[in-house]
Amino acid sequence: MKLGRHARPQRIAVIAFSDLAQDSRVTRTIQALSDAGHQILAIGFGDAPREASVFVRLPRPARGWPNRIGMALRHAPAAVLPELASILHDLAATNRAARRALCDLQPDIVHANDWPTLPAALAAKATCGAAVVYDSHEFATEEHAHRRQWRLLMQSHVGVIEARSLGRVDRVITVSYGIAQALAERYRLTVVPIVIRNVPRYEPQPFRAMGKPRHLLFHGVLKDYRGNEAIVDALAKLPGYVLTLRGDATPTYLAKLDARIRGNGV
Repeated sequence: MKLGRHARPQRIAVIAFSDLAQDSRVTRTIQALSDAGHQILAIGFGDAPREASVFVRLPRPARGWPNRIGMALRHAPAAVLPELASILHDLAATNRAARRALCDLQPDIVHANDWPTLPAALAAKATCGAAVVYDSHEFATEEHAHRRQWRLLMQSHVGVIEARSLGRVDRVITVSYGIAQALAERYRLTVVPIVIRNVPRYEPQPFRAMGKPRHLLFHGVLKDYRGNEAIVDALAKLPGYVLTLRGDATPTYLAKLDARIRGNGV
């Protein structure tokens, strides 16, 4: 969709704590906004998206135990002292750099991807009046709820940040109708979030008759509780099928998944 005759191109800051050029949802967002005639100010990790007229590369968090300990110290207090959540959130260098970048850029609109970017986006709203669109890629308060440590140390912090932010943003969008309804109910939103699904561009393909073996494809991040284990287990009961798992994963998870594949003899 292009801008109307009298519409003014907007300076839109797209922020995500991910490798922007490798994040499919973020790249589609940037492409769509650029195609509509807007100026893109990109803030995140990795390489600059080609459509961005301005790119601010954020410092990456430390890896391994230093990062885990820092996150625990910043996030755990929210379970007993919710009012500390916003203050402690900004102790992370990445979060401070994001806030600084957005306030310096003074965009018309901030497209904030996932809950960690919300405080920085709302700082821009307070500083220069930027409108804020919150793009929730997950139902954040349950994203890692299968892990006891995450529930104890992180869950309350995530909930506090969202609870204090969603009433102040201008729009909320998300990836599915289930998450949209869950967000509306949890935070008593008067407007149900808009759903924009994660789907590839449509490309017409010629008919291709299925042969054997039949090929199954999982495409996405490979990690716990995404159903990969169930797929592997089911494959043992599906003779004549071949499964391809395509996506990024940690070495630890890959080793665990490989052991399950071998254990099922598939």
